[in-house]
Amino acid sequence: MSRKALSKQPKPSFKNPPVIEVVAGVQFENPINFRTLDVADFWAAFDKKKFTNYRDMSPLDPMLPDNVHVIEMYELPKMRRFWFETEKDDELLQIQQDRLIYNWKRPSDNLDDENCYPRYEPVIKNFFKYYDILLKTLEDKKIESSKPSFLELSYINLIDMPEKGLANIGSVFKDISWSENNRFLPVPENLQHRNFFQIPSLPLRLVTDLSMRQRVRDGKIALHYELSVRGPINNLSSDDMREWFDNARLWITYGFVDTTSEKMHEKWGIE
Repeated sequence: MSRKALSKQPKPSFKNPPVIEVVAGVQFENPINFRTLDVADFWAAFDKKKFTNYRDMSPLDPMLPDNVHVIEMYELPKMRRFWFETEKDDELLQIQQDRLIYNWKRPSDNLDDENCYPRYEPVIKNFFKYYDILLKTLEDKKIESSKPSFLELSYINLIDMPEKGLANIGSVFKDISWSENNRFLPVPENLQHRNFFQIPSLPLRLVTDLSMRQRVRDGKIALHYELSVRGPINNLSSDDMREWFDNARLWITYGFVDTTSEKMHEKWGIE
């Protein structure tokens, strides 16, 4: 279905969606030439009182077009990725020389299914808020910025295992099943399932990735379901970038509805 046709469809929404994290990010065409010393200024500009926690992480590898492989050689080690987290662990900013990422996360002190996810609009608004702050801070410090080259949007869901485990996986994901009739093999003990869907007329794919993870709050095994759209862009303005994210969100939302069962839609309170 085309973007235009998709935008005219009724937008599905859930009262209690199983989403635990939303990720919005931008990759720059060239690494920005800032120093570790500059990170303190970024932290202050982002709001150090809000993002109280700081961590150093290994840098992420660059997002690349399909079938492109790059061998990189550096005179110095690559600069770290810097994490700025809120005290209640519900928002995260990640910055490295070629990347800015904003994460909303289900807060550790509110793990129930209600009144938690703030919805897409506030999340994407926050991403652009910190994107603009980064560009303004670079300008103030007279550090040359770089054009956006890739965008990414991901929704991560954590879904309860069905009562019979993977033997009944079809009750959650309608395209996956396991027949127990006349089998030599037992029911699988783990699951890894990935699909790639080409988005028409665009160099983009929707990727769905299903696996099993241990849930932090109770130690139980749950279904970890991530839907992501990532792709290259060409000289987009902020308004065009917003349209990119809006379209990616549509594909993720409809993809989630299309791959999960009506029984689960009722459980999550589809509207």
